[in-house]
Amino acid sequence: MTIKTLPVNAGIVSQETYYQCGPATVQNAIWAKSQRIVPESQLARELGTTVNGTDSIEYLDRVLGNHLGVDHLTQWVTNDPPTAQQVSDFWDRLRAAVDNGFGVAMNWIAPPSNYPQGVGGSPSPSYGGGVVYHYTLAAGYNDGGHRWVFVADSGFQPKTYWITVEQCVSLIAGKGYAYPAVDASGADEIIAFVKGFVGPIASDVMDVRAQLCGAAAGYPGWPQLGGRTLVDGLADFRNHAIEVAK
Repeated sequence: MTIKTLPVNAGIVSQETYYQCGPATVQNAIWAKSQRIVPESQLARELGTTVNGTDSIEYLDRVLGNHLGVDHLTQWVTNDPPTAQQVSDFWDRLRAAVDNGFGVAMNWIAPPSNYPQGVGGSPSPSYGGGVVYHYTLAAGYNDGGHRWVFVADSGFQPKTYWITVEQCVSLIAGKGYAYPAVDASGADEIIAFVKGFVGPIASDVMDVRAQLCGAAAGYPGWPQLGGRTLVDGLADFRNHAIEVAK
């Protein structure tokens, strides 16, 4: 089981105005990666945010890339409900991002029938007032027999909570998310490969060691050599050759 969450600064999670969830999400993402505070007002200018909000998730990927030094890409999820492949793609990108210290910025559409529901004892955020159009940050994951996403939410209490990845991507449906262009660490795959590779090698090495060490070390010999190991067989051959030479 792996649970990973990025640092969240409780003092800056909340957005400063009702329309600055985009800048607040970028601010939280910058803090999560670098523990730097960039003023929300500055980010609002960079994003072109107005009283009508921030126009597109694509603006967030550009500003995140500028501040964090790693290109961010936008993935649109145009269909609702999303496909299983779209959910898996998001999950893989989230894990790769968090493993490398980055969050994933998300643009949500949350109708009353699909307000975020907390899981694992996490309280549900206090969404209300009809359909909510909102930016949030995916800042962690829990893959312990399920797939849960840790959310830093600038607009609603509590400011952090867990939801399922399936609901998370269904909230993105109709909009998109911005993720860093980083590779998965591949740690699990590497470990599995090494174990699978080392096992046979270890067996071969033990065979060689047994033959080199000789029967005196407690290793079995070869039937072709009368129960002798390779070393013992060579020793006997040497002794026999000496006797013949005499």
